[in-house]
Amino acid sequence: MNVYKTLLEQMSNTDFSEDPFTIMNSSEINTPNNDKVQDEKEFTLLPEKEAKLFRVIQKNYTRQQERKHILQKSGWDIDRIAVYVCELVGIEKDGLLKRSHNDKYTEAKALLSHWSYRELGIPMTTIGKYLELSNSVVSRLAERGRQITVKKKLILNSE
Repeated sequence: MNVYKTLLEQMSNTDFSEDPFTIMNSSEINTPNNDKVQDEKEFTLLPEKEAKLFRVIQKNYTRQQERKHILQKSGWDIDRIAVYVCELVGIEKDGLLKRSHNDKYTEAKALLSHWSYRELGIPMTTIGKYLELSNSVVSRLAERGRQITVKKKLILNSE
């Protein structure tokens, strides 16, 4: 673990003006107490792997932000999601505030939590206040909502 910290420290002192994803050779890395690098080949490729991972994360984040912006511009907010979810599941909007363990109510709360948090970026505290639930419950509901959307192939349309 110390080797990775040393690498990050040395990378922060390196000039990346030509290529921000320069691969450092293990011979260029000075470790504390002159520790030996266990697997030079894997360690040498670490920055390249991180660079690829960074690009994928950045691309996904950009897509997510674009989708969030499109949904917000289309008028989606927590109230509209609540109405949509209630129609989808077949319950009244007042049912979202019921303290029931009925599958329909739980599914509606889960979908509302998931779409509000993941698609619109609404904080879980805000969702919790809306549903009158704690943050931990909202977190579990959001995960359950993600599973439901995958299983039933549900999406939140921008229309």
